[in-house]
This record gives sequence, structure tokens and C-alpha cells, in this order.
Amino acid sequence: MGKFYRANQDLSTFLQELGLTFHDREEHGVSYFTDHSTGKQVLVNSKRNYIKFLDNAGRLIGLSNSYTDNQIEKFLK
Repeated sequence: MGKFYRANQDLSTFLQELGLTFHDREEHGVSYFTDHSTGKQVLVNSKRNYIKFLDNAGRLIGLSNSYTDNQIEKFLK
């Protein structure tokens, strides 16, 4: 069983360790991360406590208040 991540700094650190690029949206509590090889994005909203998975066109693929490391890695493939 994988480690669970919520919308917080631990998740942000994990995403950067996976090679995603952080994009500052200048909105407190909201962070975007992009996998430049696939264009997939992860939106982390720590103010409202949710994580969104977005495809390369910005369409919603998944939304949850937590994901495992395995779910995140599978989405990014």
C-alpha cells in the first residue's frame, strides 16, 4: 500500500521529486505542477483541501482530497 498525500507541502515536495515543474499562480494556497513530457498537470489547493488531476489540455481527469503515491505515479504515466 502506498503513502497517502493530501493537499499540503508534503505533496508539493513529492511532485517536485517526481520531476514536475512548479508554477506560481500568485494565489495563496493554490499551486500548479506540470509534467512537461506529457503536459499533464496537478493542481493542489491547500485552502480548500483538494487535488485535481488535469490532462494536457487542462480538462479534469480526477478530483480528491487525497491520493496515494501509486495513484499519482499512474496518472503521470
